[in-house]
Amino acid sequence: MLKVGAILLVIVGAILVLGLIYISFKMLRQTQQQQREQGVKKDYQLHPKLQEDLDKNNKK
Repeated sequence: MLKVGAILLVIVGAILVLGLIYISFKMLRQTQQQQREQGVKKDYQLHPKLQEDLDKNNKK
């Protein structure tokens, strides 16, 4: 009887883990889709020296 209980516990645990993996992938795909819809906005500013070097390289 104890072995049957342990086996059932392992099976339930495995089903629970698989369910959590499914839910996490579903949430990940939903988040990725929202990011694609919003588009990636680059709202950052380079250091002035780095910007100057980038401008020089782009002119070449």
